[in-house]
Amino acid sequence: IQHCCKNMSYPNFYNAWHQVNNECEKINSENQNFKYFILHQDLQAAINKESQLSQNIHLICIDTSKFIDPDNPASRIYTDIVKAGCCKCPDGTPKTMVELQTYWDLLETDKQLVLLFYSSTTNTIGGVTYSNTFLNSISRFEGKICFISDPIPNCNTLQVFTPNQSVDEILEWLRCS
Repeated sequence: IQHCCKNMSYPNFYNAWHQVNNECEKINSENQNFKYFILHQDLQAAINKESQLSQNIHLICIDTSKFIDPDNPASRIYTDIVKAGCCKCPDGTPKTMVELQTYWDLLETDKQLVLLFYSSTTNTIGGVTYSNTFLNSISRFEGKICFISDPIPNCNTLQVFTPNQSVDEILEWLRCS
């Protein structure tokens, strides 16, 4: 640093210093995103290895960073459910969370559906934020629904696992159905 101070202009030093800090923030964010990705990949692999779970659980992972309307992501969630192999809604794509809940309640499958919400991106503070409107709506859905997230304030009715929790803890929750 002393060498740089003596041989660089202040603006160049300032830019170089802040570039490094920005790169560190970017790396930390990418590491957090990677952690979320690996956790849900490891979870699916663990479900596949355990015959009882693989025969009874259909895990559907939904990336909440893809929500265009964070208050009403019904059509995005529906799209991910259909892409995961569930049947299409005979009434067309649900446009509201109420319509999505009706579709969810009427889905017939030989396996228990599990919705796992995660975000492949984080906000600048480092955590994922969810719309209170969305959280209130999804908390009224029946069935196995969880989030891989930092703790969600004021949301005691939803199951939340942090990215640091083990796959075994999530598997235990899945077994208790």
